Amino acid sequence: MLAVGALLAAAVAGCASQPSPEALAVQGLLAAGENAESRGDYDAALVQYVKVFSAEPDNTEAHYRIGRVHAALGNNVTASEAYQRVLAKAPAHVGALEGLGLLYLEGGQRDVAASMLHKALGKDAARWRSYNGLGILADLAGRHALAQAYFGAALKLRPGDATLMNNLGYSYYLGGRMGDAQRKFEEVVAGDPGNQKGWSNLGLILARQGQYPRAVQTMERIMSPSEARYSVGYICLIDGKLPEAERLFKESVRKSTSYNPAAHAALKRVREEKARRARVGDEEDDE
Repeated sequence: MLAVGALLAAAVAGCASQPSPEALAVQGLLAAGENAESRGDYDAALVQYVKVFSAEPDNTEAHYRIGRVHAALGNNVTASEAYQRVLAKAPAHVGALEGLGLLYLEGGQRDVAASMLHKALGKDAARWRSYNGLGILADLAGRHALAQAYFGAALKLRPGDATLMNNLGYSYYLGGRMGDAQRKFEEVVAGDPGNQKGWSNLGLILARQGQYPRAVQTMERIMSPSEARYSVGYICLIDGKLPEAERLFKESVRKSTSYNPAAHAALKRVREEKARRARVGDEEDDE
C-alpha cells in the first residue's frame, strides 16, 4: 500500500508540475518574439510580445522585452515607460534596471543613470552593458582610470568586442595615454578591418601625435582623399598647427571632384588666423 501511495503521490505531483495550456502558449509567444528580435525583425517581435497580454496582462517579461525592442528602435520614451512598468511590479528586474539606466545615460541624466547601472550590477555582476555605461559616465566625469577599469571588466565578459575596445582606446586618449590608445585602435582595425570608428579614432590619434601622412592614409580607409585631408587638417587647425592645416586644406581642395565649400571655408579661416597672429606679433614688436 505504501508503494502504491507513493506512486499516486508522484503521479499527482507530476501532473501538478505540468504547465497549463495558457502558460505553454505564453512561453511559445515569448520564444517566437525572441527569435524575431534576434533576426532584427522588431515589428514581428512586438506582435508576439503584445499577444502575451491576452493571457497574462501583467507579464513583466513581455513588458521588459517590449521596452528592449523600443530601445533598439530609438523609441526611448516608450522604452522607458515599459521598463518602469516592469520595475513597478518587479523592482529587482536586472534587465529593466540596466535598460532604464542606459536610457538615462543617453538622455544625459548621469546621476540616476549611474544609480540604475550600479543596481543592475548589484543583482548580476555579469552585465557587460552596465560596465560599459559606467565607463562612459566615468570618462564624462574626467575619471579616466576608473573608466578604463569598467571597460576592462566589460571586455572580460565580451573579449574582442570592437565597441568596448574603441571605448577603452578613447578613454586612454582622453587620459593622455596616446601610445596605449593607438595600440588599442590598431587592435580594433586589425580584428575588424571594416570598423569605421576604429579607423577614425586611429586617424585622430596619429594626427594628434603629428603623424600627418599616416593619419591621412588611415582616414582614407573610410573616406575620400579630399575628406581625409580635410579631417586631418581640421585637427591641425584645432591644435594650432596652422602651416600643416593650410597645406592639408589646399590638398583637400585640389583633390575634390567638385567645389568643396567646407575646405575653402577652413582655408580662409586658417589664413585669417595667420594674419591675426602676424598683427599681434607686429604690435608686440612696436611695444
